Amino acid sequence: IKGASIFPELYANIFLCAKKKSGKTIAATKIIKDCASKQTKVIVFCSTLDKDENHLKIKKYCKLHKIPYEGYNSMFCENGNQKMNILQELMNGLEADAHVDSDEDEEEKEKMDRCQKKLMTVFNSDSDDDDDDDKRRKRNKFQSPEYIFFFDDLSNELKSPTLVSFLKKNRHYKCKVIVSSQYIHDLLPASLKQMDYCLTFKGMPEAKLQKIHSDFDLALDIESLINLYDYSTKEKYSFLYMDIREEKYRRNFDFQFEV
Repeated sequence: IKGASIFPELYANIFLCAKKKSGKTIAATKIIKDCASKQTKVIVFCSTLDKDENHLKIKKYCKLHKIPYEGYNSMFCENGNQKMNILQELMNGLEADAHVDSDEDEEEKEKMDRCQKKLMTVFNSDSDDDDDDDKRRKRNKFQSPEYIFFFDDLSNELKSPTLVSFLKKNRHYKCKVIVSSQYIHDLLPASLKQMDYCLTFKGMPEAKLQKIHSDFDLALDIESLINLYDYSTKEKYSFLYMDIREEKYRRNFDFQFEV
């Protein structure tokens, strides 16, 4: 999996929580650089998309590395006299693609079953075919998500029921999702329950850490969580990394605690 050293889960939901200028967008940029390939489409929702320096760098990086990119200032837009839900429209397209992929998988399985009867033919194929297989394996050395969605500081829009539905189906859509916000309260509890990872940056008051502890239903006691957080965020732009499913903790991406 491309970027497995920071996120072992291919289709992960990742929550970045911190006040402004704490390093959230810089961390998101690293996630995109480490996890995206030319086969990944990056889709960004951010109100300051065309002004924020880090978002302009993400767009430039994608262009330089031929990674498909789309950017929106909001999850909603005016369409005549109606308000269009852009995320819902994208989900409709992803749903259609997922059904097509499912049908193709079934056809591929049937082909593979038929091929089982001809294994000796495969084993006796000429060297040119072997070379082609080697090239394909090299090209597909790493798995990467088909999409990376990045929702950055959209405030009240993050309470949209559409986002809840999207986070529940991200694996079905083959998406890695990054949600960034200043406040954990910006997300509905149903959205928080879908998170696989949480990166919590410097400046988080104890009350919000208690909410994180409660909403993510962490087995680690709150005192230990606060101690890990205080130690991890001593330096500027540092964060406490929480693997919510596996209950593993790191300081930034590269120092794992033994809890």
